[in-house]
Amino acid sequence: MDTPPLFVVTGRFLQPAEIVAEATPRHREWLDHQYRAGTLLLSGRQLGGQGGILLARASSQASLEALLATDPMVIEGVAAYTCQGFTPTKRAEGIEIAGIPLVK
Repeated sequence: MDTPPLFVVTGRFLQPAEIVAEATPRHREWLDHQYRAGTLLLSGRQLGGQGGILLARASSQASLEALLATDPMVIEGVAAYTCQGFTPTKRAEGIEIAGIPLVK
């Protein structure tokens, strides 16, 4: 079974904190939908609060970028994303991703 690439997605806020806070509930709903769809694996705010980090799986960077463009924060001009893809070759216990060997 071929494992799709994983992507580290870095989001950066483009607006002041009060505008980010106003858009956050819509963004979180969008995140929850992406988790249920199996695209997102992890997410959280960057230390320092200048944006967020996502770990995602997708068939291609282009398909992931198209999906990220549907985030309300992107649509509303509150945030922008950059993606860096990689092919996972190892994983630790507690991380369950089919097709990636476990190191014990």
